[in-house]
Amino acid sequence: MPRIEACQNATFVLDLFNQDVCSFDIPFSLGFQPDEVIVRNITANGSAEADALFHDYNVYTIHCDVLNNVTLGTFTGFGRVDAPQSYVSCPQTVFKINKPISGTTSIHIDIYDSTGSIASLVDRILTISLDFIKYKEKPKKK
Repeated sequence: MPRIEACQNATFVLDLFNQDVCSFDIPFSLGFQPDEVIVRNITANGSAEADALFHDYNVYTIHCDVLNNVTLGTFTGFGRVDAPQSYVSCPQTVFKINKPISGTTSIHIDIYDSTGSIASLVDRILTISLDFIKYKEKPKKK
């Protein structure tokens, strides 16, 4: 099993309320070039008022440029009208990173609706927690 040299958590909070386009560039600092990223959790919190108005039955997908725009995770819209709804997912999914992102950088996140279009007016607070991992190199055999 590989040994971890460095690990850094990054938690991104995205306010999707009243966003015309759910596409974000989020700056952050990373002190090393990671080998992998682990999706620790994704939460989406709404409000009773928004849920009552929109009856949102979409399943949204989260795409991230660090992972060559593969689906980082999902969250749901909420069609209920009787209470604010929350969504929590702890996928623990591991993705290999194959582009340089160390130092002060940014991550680009797009939220797509079920039609495959960049979403708008999702009316959620979305939180994404990621662990960036760098592994120790194996010693070379003599």
